[in-house]
Amino acid sequence: MNIREKEGRILGNEGMDFLNYTLSMPNQIYAAWSLPVPTVQKPKNIVVAGMGASSIGGDILQSLLLETLPIPVFVNRSYSIPAFVSSETLFFSVSHSGNTEETLTATKKALERGAIVVGIGTGGKLEELCASSGAVFIKIPKAPQPRAAVATLFFPMLKTLHVSGFLDMENNVIETVNLLNSMKPELGYVSVDNGAKGVAVLLRGKFPIIFGAGPYTSIARRFSNRLQEDCRTLSYWSEFPEMNHNEIMAWPVDPRAKETIAVLLRDPQEDDRVGQRIELTKRLAFKTNTELWALGESLLCKIFSLLYMADLISVYLALDLGINPNSSETIESLKKELSSLPRLEE
Repeated sequence: MNIREKEGRILGNEGMDFLNYTLSMPNQIYAAWSLPVPTVQKPKNIVVAGMGASSIGGDILQSLLLETLPIPVFVNRSYSIPAFVSSETLFFSVSHSGNTEETLTATKKALERGAIVVGIGTGGKLEELCASSGAVFIKIPKAPQPRAAVATLFFPMLKTLHVSGFLDMENNVIETVNLLNSMKPELGYVSVDNGAKGVAVLLRGKFPIIFGAGPYTSIARRFSNRLQEDCRTLSYWSEFPEMNHNEIMAWPVDPRAKETIAVLLRDPQEDDRVGQRIELTKRLAFKTNTELWALGESLLCKIFSLLYMADLISVYLALDLGINPNSSETIESLKKELSSLPRLEE
């Protein structure tokens, strides 16, 4: 059964709706950038608290601003929070559902320390917590799955920093929306020259390992997570140049490397030395590899061009495998069972 026949079993219902929602990312970016956000005083540090797909925006924010914003950005994936969190911390509390227990616990601790808390989500307990504590809550539209909401969860954070005068991102956001709109026809289901479908075919039956460098490590993680959730495919992410100091030793020797495919996220303007390392590693270590190249001029645009392509590859691979990408049954089962267990602090 070919990819079109298998997709046909799902398309027209949840699978098609999920694909169309993924394709609509440029509209999601525009809508998220249009949301009202608060103006805040310049903090000493920024923390983004979230789990799973709700934390990826923090990784992107950290990657995007690492070399331009003289304020550290820390991504918090835990019930606990760093010791440095204080009244001079801008604390983004991000939860699509608003009910993520790790994020809620961390947010309560940040509020106790007087942090400037900005909640982002669709509602739930997080909205209630922000209302009761006087913190700002930015309400976003509900997505089919939290992993599909990366744009609506990320851009309110970026806009908060923009309107507060810490950076100027208006033109970069416009470039990003325009570029993704230009990519959309070639990535749609009916396109005969669909690069996302082509990469999905390459990944079928393989163990995908996603590699990024510099700011694209956040997208490597994102891509790996999407494959795990959408396709129920084991995957992990890694990064250059770090892998050249450890992981490269295993690739030529481990027999399981024959079952893998290295997916390299690249930038035409990448650091020359990093580019040399990647080319040498392709020759010396990888059995099979494929590359995705960032598009656009600004770093924001490049990051989201890769994210857009990666998300669509993941959805197409799920459809090829006959899997409905719009489901999270095992995650939901774990949440249900966990909710029945007593919490020690209670």
